[in-house]
Amino acid sequence: MTQGSPGRTGSSLLTGQEVMTVDPKSRLCIPAKFREGIGVEGTRGIVLHDHQELWIFPEREYLDLLVSARVAVDLEASETYLSGLLQGAEPLKLDTSGRIQLTRAFLVALKLDDNRNVIVAGSGNFLEVKAKRDSV
Repeated sequence: MTQGSPGRTGSSLLTGQEVMTVDPKSRLCIPAKFREGIGVEGTRGIVLHDHQELWIFPEREYLDLLVSARVAVDLEASETYLSGLLQGAEPLKLDTSGRIQLTRAFLVALKLDDNRNVIVAGSGNFLEVKAKRDSV
C-alpha cells in the first residue's frame, strides 16, 4: 500500500475496476493490474451474503483484519464480526493463468445472472467482486 499507511508492508494500492466473466468451471480471472497487489503468497476470499459481494484480501491484509477485529472496543460486536470473517472465508490461490476457483458459497452469494459477468474493483487493500447487472 502507500507509504505511511498503518499496518501496510509493501503491497500495491488496489484501485480501478474491470468487468470480468466467471467461466463455466467457476473460475474468475483476476485482472493483471490487480495481481501484484494480491500477491503470490495467497489470498483469502470472504463472502458477504448480505451485500451480495465477495471480498478478496491478500493473506497479510486478511490477518491484519482479524487482529483489528479482536481488539475492537465492543467485545460482543467484535466476536460476531470475527465469527463472520472466519466462517465466511476460504483460501483462494491464483493459478498460473491468474484465476481463482470460486466456491459454491461464493457463487450463491454473488447471485450471478446468466451472463456470469462481475465487476472486480480495487478498494485499497482488497478487491470487491459483485455481479454486474445490465441496465434495461
